[in-house]
Amino acid sequence: MFTDTGDYYAVAASLPSLPRFDRAKRLPITRRQLDARLAMLSDEDRGTADDLEHFLEWQHHPVEEDNLAILQAYEVLLEQTDNVALREMMIHRTNLRTIMAALRRRQGGHGPPGPGEIWGAGRWVRHVETNWSDPHLGLSAAQPWVTQAAELLAAGESLELERLLMGLVWDHLSRLTETRPFSLEHVLAYVFKWDILSRWLAYDVTAARDRLEELTSDAIDGHSPLFG
Repeated sequence: MFTDTGDYYAVAASLPSLPRFDRAKRLPITRRQLDARLAMLSDEDRGTADDLEHFLEWQHHPVEEDNLAILQAYEVLLEQTDNVALREMMIHRTNLRTIMAALRRRQGGHGPPGPGEIWGAGRWVRHVETNWSDPHLGLSAAQPWVTQAAELLAAGESLELERLLMGLVWDHLSRLTETRPFSLEHVLAYVFKWDILSRWLAYDVTAARDRLEELTSDAIDGHSPLFG
């Protein structure tokens, strides 16, 4: 179900417009100011926001975190969320992470996951395992971005790969909420976009390259972090 637009008008109306992350020069609102706006939400909605933001952000999941624990957290949160748009946000981001985990694993020269191995989540897990030998994991038609992601990963283009992935999430959030400007899903999409914009403005190419090498190395060793 979707949320009642009337309940979130004040919060949504108080938020300044966000420029697209890769065209922005600065944040139009600080995190402290954003949190003050979010304080207008009910305790239940603020809890939902915190849970989703914690789960969806890459940096909250260290490489060494157990894949089973991440998968279980995803399944529990998905089951507890009855808002259609919020579920779509979770599913889209999880599918993206799963596909990228597979691409990094292949880039590291590692073979397909073994029987019963937990390495990803969502609808594409079995499809990817079946199409492991394909450079684009059999997804070039259903997920056209995979072709470009694989090329950028192979070339070590960490900045452009990050731009591509952030853009996919940004555009998906925009499509989900463009017709519901005064809703909980719109407010949470704003928070997730703010996080993307903040990370992009603070982007460190060297650190990102080191992170890319770390993830690839882990793939070679067979650790295959689910949400790296």
